[in-house]
Amino acid sequence: MPREKLINMAKKLIDKGFLEKSLLADTKRYIEFKFNQSIIFAKLTEVHFDIFRENKYVIK
Repeated sequence: MPREKLINMAKKLIDKGFLEKSLLADTKRYIEFKFNQSIIFAKLTEVHFDIFRENKYVIK
């Protein structure tokens, strides 16, 4: 999955999870920082996404 798509998905989840505007903005900046800092973080996120996407109907 392309990195930009993962970043956008993470931001959408952040939008749903944070009500405080400054915390929301800081969290989005951190996500972008981590994705741009290290490809390892991006790959780890992609692996987790793939694992949980396939198991989303199994986990209750």
